[in-house]
Amino acid sequence: MAFAPLRFLHAADARLDQAIGEIPRLPPRLESIVRDATRAAFDRCVALAIDHEVDFVLLAGNTFVEDDQSLSARLSLLDGLEQLDRSGIGVLILPGPLDPLEAWRRIPDLPENVTLLGSGPKGVAPVKRDDKVVARVGTELFIPARKKARTLRDELRSASQRAVPFKIAAITAAGEIDDTTLLGDWCPDSQPGGTATAGDQDAGRLAPTQGTSHAASGRRLPVDYVALGGGTDRRTFARRRGIAHDPGPMQGRGPDQSGPRGCTLVTVEQDGTVRCDFLPTASVRWERFRVGVPAPLDRAELLARCRARLDELRPEPCENAWIFQWILYGGRPAIDALDDESFRRQLRQDLANATAVPSGDDSMHQLVVEADEDSVDVSVTDDPLQADFLEALSSCRHMSPELFRACVNELRTTDANWASRLDELLHDLNAQAIGADADQIGQQLFRASSSQGAGR
Repeated sequence: MAFAPLRFLHAADARLDQAIGEIPRLPPRLESIVRDATRAAFDRCVALAIDHEVDFVLLAGNTFVEDDQSLSARLSLLDGLEQLDRSGIGVLILPGPLDPLEAWRRIPDLPENVTLLGSGPKGVAPVKRDDKVVARVGTELFIPARKKARTLRDELRSASQRAVPFKIAAITAAGEIDDTTLLGDWCPDSQPGGTATAGDQDAGRLAPTQGTSHAASGRRLPVDYVALGGGTDRRTFARRRGIAHDPGPMQGRGPDQSGPRGCTLVTVEQDGTVRCDFLPTASVRWERFRVGVPAPLDRAELLARCRARLDELRPEPCENAWIFQWILYGGRPAIDALDDESFRRQLRQDLANATAVPSGDDSMHQLVVEADEDSVDVSVTDDPLQADFLEALSSCRHMSPELFRACVNELRTTDANWASRLDELLHDLNAQAIGADADQIGQQLFRASSSQGAGR
């Protein structure tokens, strides 16, 4: 079937003016970049849409956080929407858990180019170019056919000659939802195609006879593209019926959202080819690396291992700051040597000097120390209190984030904003890292107490 060629920008999870990361004592320049990161990412998204002369912009949920009541977020939002309006670019907005439909309706003077999905009586918004409908955008995976049965059959017969509108469903997920459940009948497990991991470019070909069976029974046509939002990572599902894609957040919010972040330029060719090109928008880039500590501890060798990871990185032009989390793991003797603050300070400085782009002044390196689980031996101490501490610590290392998931799900019904934030914390929860920190602090306290000869 032939489609009207079009190009649109798919973006999600802007969270305008929401703080990213929780890092105390940032240098002044880094603090400014981090503070403005979400607004800067949204501004770049708007500029990219104008530069690429897209037909429309699709914002798939959580554009702002209503509970924050941020005036700065509203001003940035309206300024961006008005820029797009002046450029003749429409904006289709899917409200999400953090920016519900009621919150959008309370915003005064939204530009005329804005369409709130799910608010119209028919639930499907047409996108026109030169007075012709080139796309239909809704919030369901199957869009009702607009023709009567006989007219629809005629349309299907002539689909190879006449361009038909490209069908899009915008969906945002709240919390941890299985992708198969989220996509439902549109994306059954039995279909060929598998799951594709998004890179700089993802391409898929739509089946020529797509939608025929659904048109005959119920006259509901499966969409050609599912615009996902609410995920923590960029991902693509290529299926026989079309493509489902999530661009991920415009700006990473912590080490668990590492690497470049941005939006997606979606290009639809006349023959049904869909191409998804990554466009970076994030000014702050997070990276998390696990590096083994050599035993015995050798600073030059440890630095060489870290530099090897830095050499793998390729900067994006929009990135103004990099924040690294280095998880240094190893046996107890080597890890204990890292307790020396002067050693850690020098290692951080060496890593900053090794970070060429951006400059060392625009990067920050956090060190997290983890002892190997098998290096914690309860039998090595004669102190019963210390032995009890190590035994309790060992039992906690296998705790799963799922233990806390039920509490978060209960909170979701009353406070979606905090539930979403806790979801991110659970996603980043590392029981081994927490256990390693507790072990290190505990060992320091026991050693200090022993050296002072204090009774416990």
